[in-house]
Amino acid sequence: MKKTNFLIYLLCLSTLGIVSCSDDDNTDISPNNTSTDTQGNTDREEKDDNKEDESKEVTLEVVEFKNLPATVATEAERDQMGQITKPETGAYTKFDFETGKITTDENDWDIAFRTTAIIVNGGENTGTTDEPDRTKEGAIGLTDGLFDEITAVKDVKLKQDSKENGFALTQRSGQGWYSYDFRTNVIGPIPGKILIVKTSEGNYAKVEILSYYKDNPSEITDDDKNNGVRYYTFKYSGIKK
Repeated sequence: MKKTNFLIYLLCLSTLGIVSCSDDDNTDISPNNTSTDTQGNTDREEKDDNKEDESKEVTLEVVEFKNLPATVATEAERDQMGQITKPETGAYTKFDFETGKITTDENDWDIAFRTTAIIVNGGENTGTTDEPDRTKEGAIGLTDGLFDEITAVKDVKLKQDSKENGFALTQRSGQGWYSYDFRTNVIGPIPGKILIVKTSEGNYAKVEILSYYKDNPSEITDDDKNNGVRYYTFKYSGIKK
């Protein structure tokens, strides 16, 4: 009987030992769980970093930009036939649609203004004085319509500036974005003319020029003509391709 009880006692000790080993194994797994959780956090951090690397976009909200200067250092001089004998000089004012700001960056700009000329960061220099180098693949075109109703590029033909063909957006009165009234000596945007721009980031924007005079006056006075000329007010927003 004592022998039997002793055997039962040994069996119980063995059982307790097995259970104890099993508990130790479970404890050893927990560091692996912690490691997995850390890896998960690392993955989330990497995704957040990747978000910062995403390409910038043009806001879909309508933005109005006022008083962008498009002045010149010296005026162009012409002969009696109207031919330019001495070109105008001065830096173009560059604009970036993704940031919504004027920029002096040599690469990250979309369009640039000087007097009635609007150039695009795509193609090549046309040969005018003080032109910025084209470093991207931007393009520009002109379409007719109401600003709010244009929601995509669709069939608008976009072009780049070139030495052979000049500015993609013509600078001639009545053929581009503006008309010149020689009787009043006033330059005004042609209603319904909308610029479509492919930006240096590969996005698209629509632009409507609202005024060529400072503070967008309802009536152009002599003071505006003399002191407030060459200040663009325009509105823009991003559109689909």
